[in-house]
Amino acid sequence: MKRNSVAGLRTLSRLAWLLGAAVVALSATGHRIAFATDVGSAKATIVSWSLLQKLKDVCPGAPDQHWRLQRLATAIGSSVPLDAMQYAAALRANARWNASLERDVADLLQMVGGCETDAMREWQASAWRYLDSQIQLFAGDVTTQWPAPAVGEPIRLNILRFEAEDDDDPGVLQVSAVNVGTRRVGIALSGKELRSGLCPSVTSADIPITEQGDFPVQTLMLAPNETKRLALKLGKDCFIDDVGALSGAMIVVRDEFVEYRAFNQLGIRRLTPAGDVTEESALTNGDSQVTVPAQTAHSD
Repeated sequence: MKRNSVAGLRTLSRLAWLLGAAVVALSATGHRIAFATDVGSAKATIVSWSLLQKLKDVCPGAPDQHWRLQRLATAIGSSVPLDAMQYAAALRANARWNASLERDVADLLQMVGGCETDAMREWQASAWRYLDSQIQLFAGDVTTQWPAPAVGEPIRLNILRFEAEDDDDPGVLQVSAVNVGTRRVGIALSGKELRSGLCPSVTSADIPITEQGDFPVQTLMLAPNETKRLALKLGKDCFIDDVGALSGAMIVVRDEFVEYRAFNQLGIRRLTPAGDVTEESALTNGDSQVTVPAQTAHSD
């Protein structure tokens, strides 16, 4: 193998480590997600944030990421004996580490072809998703049991029903998305690792789903307090199961900021038409309920 090829592989491996792409591992059953939330993974997450933040110094228009560090520090502080703000400051004060970070940024720019390329936008989106997912993981806010909301805010995502026409139909997940905030929001689903249990084929005509990436090209707009009904259809080649699951990430765009909300909803009961239930009973979960209107306006 040529020397430059070896160097390129080393660069790619280091950048992948910095991004932390291998932290999340989905078990073979689809019923459990294992995450690393110890001190080592917390430090690795802060290192990943540092690389993302460093882009602001070399790429005009790259957004400041201090707000993500503040969220990360709060989440880490709730579960790990590490002061994230102090650790980030210690890294910035280390001249040798900063020289290494500058080399990493230069390697990244060479790998993606510059600041304004599709490859750079996708790399940033993957980094945003990784950091936002880690924030949720350290806060213990990813895995939920149906019928609790799969996502709580700023969009409340409820799976209403897992319905099927007959025993040979993999099924459709009927979902409601409610903008519980005070600002207009755009949403999409990341096509990367979106799955229903073991089924990797989930499609929808109601909400944009990215094609095996994290950067949203289109979004579905929701006004404050607006509800959208979404149908997520499982592919015909998917395994048919009586109890389903849904995992992935929702993309949220508001005020030109892109955020990600990871979710892993378990225990979704599959229903044939004869065993259907009302939406109200499916959504009841303590004091968390969603009222879905009979008709919802669809505005993009």
